[in-house]
Amino acid sequence: MEVTSEIERVETLFHRTKENFLVLGSAGTGKSMLLRKLVEQSHKNVAVVAPTGLAALLAGGRTIHSFFGLKWGLQRRDDLQVSNTPEAQDNRRRRASTLEVLLIDKVSMVRADVFDAIDALLREHGPRRDAPFGGVQIGLFGDVLQLPPIVENNVRQAFNGEDPLGWQSEWFFDARAFHRASFTRVTLTKAFKHSDEEVFANRLHRLREGRLQPEDFVAFNSRVSLAELHDAIAVVATNDQADNVNKEKFDALKGEVQTHTAQISEDWPKYWDFPADENLDIKRGARVLLVANIGGELVNGRLGEVEDFDEEQIWVRFGNERHPVRRYQWEIPIWGWNAASKRMEEIGKARFNQVPLKLAWAMTIHKVQGQTLEADISVSFGLRLWSGGQAYVALSRVRKLEQLHLRREIHQGDILVEKRAADFLAEPDSLPCLGEIRAKAAEIYKVTRELRDETRDKAKHAEAAFQEMLQLLKQCQDVEAGAKASAERAEATEKRIKEGLERARKTSWLNRLLGKF
Repeated sequence: MEVTSEIERVETLFHRTKENFLVLGSAGTGKSMLLRKLVEQSHKNVAVVAPTGLAALLAGGRTIHSFFGLKWGLQRRDDLQVSNTPEAQDNRRRRASTLEVLLIDKVSMVRADVFDAIDALLREHGPRRDAPFGGVQIGLFGDVLQLPPIVENNVRQAFNGEDPLGWQSEWFFDARAFHRASFTRVTLTKAFKHSDEEVFANRLHRLREGRLQPEDFVAFNSRVSLAELHDAIAVVATNDQADNVNKEKFDALKGEVQTHTAQISEDWPKYWDFPADENLDIKRGARVLLVANIGGELVNGRLGEVEDFDEEQIWVRFGNERHPVRRYQWEIPIWGWNAASKRMEEIGKARFNQVPLKLAWAMTIHKVQGQTLEADISVSFGLRLWSGGQAYVALSRVRKLEQLHLRREIHQGDILVEKRAADFLAEPDSLPCLGEIRAKAAEIYKVTRELRDETRDKAKHAEAAFQEMLQLLKQCQDVEAGAKASAERAEATEKRIKEGLERARKTSWLNRLLGKF
């Protein structure tokens, strides 16, 4: 994962300050990867929560309701809907009393009343009573231009600004706790998911913000196809549509039904969704989606068709190739705080064993949120869309325009952007907060001190090297002087030898001369 300046800023906020922060960004900008990285590298007692079971599973955390023991329903600060069994109360106290950081993934789906309930419960059970969020650092991750929080018709009046005890809207940023606490806002801008198709990514970005250009409508609507697409997943608006399509297609197949039942470890958290169906019915000819990376080209999100099966495996045709798919075991880390080492550590693994396939003639827009599909998709919006972000979530699940097929043209009326979300998103990122400035100053001081110490060490080494050089130079001079003296002595000796030889020669010559007489 490339460390951009925005990612570096979030890491500083998390690791080196106690400031609350909000991380925004469109699909594919690395929000989920960054969250997991922070947890893995944390030296703080951190918990991860998310609004849905699937989001909690992907983030490796718990659902908000299970972590805090919340019941379903409207949460008022003076009337929190919580489980008050002794076990639930003890769990709340135990989890919150030593908690240092709470990271909330998919925060755009967290309703304002639930956000305020989190604050109320942490104020009651957190390390600093009555401080915002009980003194726990809060990190939020999400995209407010994707699907908004769900509001049931019977509580809608609580979120229209008319109820004095209610909220201006259902969004988390209209919760009282969000305004009472200070959140440093950072927007991730570099897209990783669609890097191989920049033009398509830019069109999706404009769709997300509700500012499609005429050429964008032309490009998207060029993908309209009413033909029956055998190799595409139908992305539909409602659960009923998806269930009906899958059941109708499955029942129409002839032949034997094979049922596979998942094996689930006892420590599998109850608040997690399963990564595959607990009971999977298969027939020959069934269209299936691979829901795990099992090696090579068999990656999560690939679409195939069941050709045959036996007791050991299911033969699935993916494209032009036929592959056996066997039972697969998911091993998902369970993180916990080690008070002795003062860091987050893996305390176990939850295991889920099942054939990694899912019937996939159709899926809902909500179900595909947060996923990248390798297969083609056939998007059916029906007569109209009714919620902000639906068109964007549906169309941004694939990497390339060529993977996209529409059952009807997209019109301006389909591009719904929640006004409250758009207004919030229009606000700029936060200036560096005091905690960031202090952390940066401490980092500069540390680097400066290291450079100073390094300079001193280098100066000491340089002085020692200089003294050693002087000693070597003196030794060279001594050797040179000794060599010169030796050369002089050798020269004098040579001279004496020559003189002696000359005297001897002369003496020998005289003796021979006298001998003749």
